[in-house]
Amino acid sequence: MKKLKPIAIILSVIIGMVAIGAVGLIVSSEYLNHRSKRKLTQLVSELKPGTSFGVVKLRLGEPSQTFTNSEELEMWGTTKDKAITTDCLLFKFMHRGIPYRWVLIYTDRNTNAVVYADWQDM
Repeated sequence: MKKLKPIAIILSVIIGMVAIGAVGLIVSSEYLNHRSKRKLTQLVSELKPGTSFGVVKLRLGEPSQTFTNSEELEMWGTTKDKAITTDCLLFKFMHRGIPYRWVLIYTDRNTNAVVYADWQDM
C-alpha cells in the first residue's frame, strides 16, 4: 500500500500536466487564428478598389496563382458576383503565417486596378 501512494501522486501530476498542455495548445491556436484574421481583414481593407496592381505586388509579393476565366474565378474565389467574375482576373497571394491563408485580389482586365479584395482559408 505504501508504494501505491507515490505512484498515484506521480500519475496524477503527469495527467494534470498533459491536461494543462492540451488547454495551452488550444488557447494558443485560437489566439493565432484570431490574430491572423484580424491582420488579413486590415490588409484587405487597405487594398481598396482602384489601387494599382503594382502597389499590391509591392505589398504582397508575386502571386502564387492566377485565374483568368469566369468559371475559375467563381470556383476558386470568394465572390460569385458576375460583375466581378466576368471582367476581372483573380490573383491569389499566399499569406505567410500560422494558419496559412490566401489573399485574393480581383483586378480589372483593362486597367489592372483592384476591383475587389478578400481573403480565404487554404
